[in-house]
This record gives sequence, structure tokens and C-alpha cells, in this order.
Amino acid sequence: MLQNSEIIFDKLKTINQKVKNQLFQKGFIPPVKNPDGSIQVGNLKIIKKSHLFCVVDRHDVVLADNINLPQSAILIANNLGLRKSSVTKIIEKDYRYGHYVFDEMNLKVVLHKTKDGRKKEILKEKLITSTLNKKKYKQDILDGFSKLIKIA
Repeated sequence: MLQNSEIIFDKLKTINQKVKNQLFQKGFIPPVKNPDGSIQVGNLKIIKKSHLFCVVDRHDVVLADNINLPQSAILIANNLGLRKSSVTKIIEKDYRYGHYVFDEMNLKVVLHKTKDGRKKEILKEKLITSTLNKKKYKQDILDGFSKLIKIA
């Protein structure tokens, strides 16, 4: 009976490795949740630090830091794990998303405190622009993430 269990285990291990290789060839590294809450993507790890994320290698060297969206972190880790050089655009979009989130929050506070009607109108326009830009950059990242998920 023990020998049958070992045979089944070996077969499952072989199937698992084949599936991982097929996904890797398609451009996807399956993520695995670690007991400490981090996400392992191949040899890379995504760690949540307060409200931001970072991607580190197996020696805990930070490869990407201050990432706003978890989807951005997954895309960055996946691309780095595949040795693709296309992470700069993802980092740039995520940075811009974070910038517009911050801008939107500040404009809301200033708008609330402002009494001058003319200034309020200008601030409202800036707030609308920041909100639209924030949504645009987030949607760009989510679109990339959706493409990655469809591969799997």
C-alpha cells in the first residue's frame, strides 16, 4: 500500500511540473501564498508593507518597492520571473495611479476648506481630472492583469 502511495505521489509531482512548465511557456508563473502572508511567484516574493507592496528576490533584495496595487505587484513579479524587461511601464502606470490617488485626496480636502466660489470651481475641475486619470491608470493595470489571468 505504501508503495502505491509513493507511485501516485510521483505521478502527481510529474503532472504538477508539466503544468507549471506549460504555464511558464505561456507566460504565467503560478503564485503560491506563503504562511507569512507573502505571495511566492517563482523565485520572487511579494510582500505587503502597510498599504504598499514590494517585490523581493530569494535573498530578500528589493527589486520593486512602493507598489500601490496588488495587481501591479503580481504583474511585476511575473514579468521579472519570466525575465521580461517590460516592468518599467507597469511601474510607471502604478506610480501615476498612486500620484492621482494622492492628488485626489488632497484636492478633496482643499475643496472642502475653500470658501471662494471661483477657486472651488477650479478645484472641482482639477478633482474631476485627477479622478479620471486615477481610473484610467488603474484600468490599464487591471487590463494587463486580466490578460495574465486569461493565460492561466
